[in-house]
Amino acid sequence: MNSPQLGDKKAWTPLIAEGQIVITAHGFVGVRAMPSKGGRADLTFNQFSDTLNYMVNKSGGD
Repeated sequence: MNSPQLGDKKAWTPLIAEGQIVITAHGFVGVRAMPSKGGRADLTFNQFSDTLNYMVNKSGGD
């Protein structure tokens, strides 16, 4: 569903620019066609946040 893939800096750059709070909130609740928690309803907020931080760090963020 056009989600940014791990390591795709070009795709992640505009999302990273939104900031950690926004990108985490959007991913957790889902926006546009994206399902909440990336489709993993079993994830806690902390698990989701840790996973997202890992993905961002591997895709050009810090």
